[in-house]
Amino acid sequence: MLKRLNTTKFVCAIIFSVLLVGCATEQQRKQREYVEISTSLVAAEHPAKIYLTEAKNSSLPEKRDRYLLLAAHAYINNGNVNSATNILTSMQKSMVNVPTLQAEHIYLRARIVEKTNGSEAALNLLQYPPHWQLPRWQMASYHQFKAKLFKNTQQPIEQAKQLSLLSNYLPKSETTAVNDVIWSLLQPLQEETVQSFMRDPSNPIFAGWLQLTFIAKHYAVEPTQLVRYLGEWQRNNPYHPAAIKLPGDLEKALNAKPYRPQNIAVLLPLTGRAQLWQSRFVKVLLPATCLNTTTMWPFIFMIRSQALPPLTMKP
Repeated sequence: MLKRLNTTKFVCAIIFSVLLVGCATEQQRKQREYVEISTSLVAAEHPAKIYLTEAKNSSLPEKRDRYLLLAAHAYINNGNVNSATNILTSMQKSMVNVPTLQAEHIYLRARIVEKTNGSEAALNLLQYPPHWQLPRWQMASYHQFKAKLFKNTQQPIEQAKQLSLLSNYLPKSETTAVNDVIWSLLQPLQEETVQSFMRDPSNPIFAGWLQLTFIAKHYAVEPTQLVRYLGEWQRNNPYHPAAIKLPGDLEKALNAKPYRPQNIAVLLPLTGRAQLWQSRFVKVLLPATCLNTTTMWPFIFMIRSQALPPLTMKP
């Protein structure tokens, strides 16, 4: 009887332990699920309803506002701009005075306005005060969205300016693609247009892009001068994104070797109005090549227009 009682107690103890472990496991699972719902504003990874529930249960004003912003972000991602607008409107008066949250509020409203009123209206709204200190990801999203809006409104210079600012907040692995877009936007511009914008001191990175564009356009027909001024620009702007890696066509120009011809053929007229130039050409060129002993002159074949042997000139 005693043995049976001890056995019963032992079995009950095991069952109770299993129940305790089960409860603990369930609590840990719920705790893990709760931790996974981050307040980071970088991305809305959960449905809006989950964020709204967390906002309702939060006693901290900043944490509540973060969840509300994430809920609005999730609604926008799903195309539900009405629900997102309702959240942003209702929270605006009581929102905590934190630049990161205020900037996100403006950004999300601008995304809604783009869908409802167009890119021009969104640009008028999407303005951050310059004194705000914001995370790098938030500044990157800001400049990327503005570049998109300027593209939609066909303002290539402003689009390129925003992309040049965006490159400051991107990893090096992503800057090359952005630089190529900037260069493709600036290339079609007239030289005078580029020159009028390149003295803007408020954005030295963009000013550097414009200077580079001006050099490429102004010295396009003078390869030696182009190489000279490209090298000078690189020395003056060592930390500019384009100085680290020049656009492909300028890289080729900088690495190109000057062409030195080995043979030159000149067809000389013997009759007609141009006959006079034949004798002048021979009289001027021959003494010049003979006197200049420091220059490696190529062979010059002067071919007469009749069946006569050519004149070969070499100093």
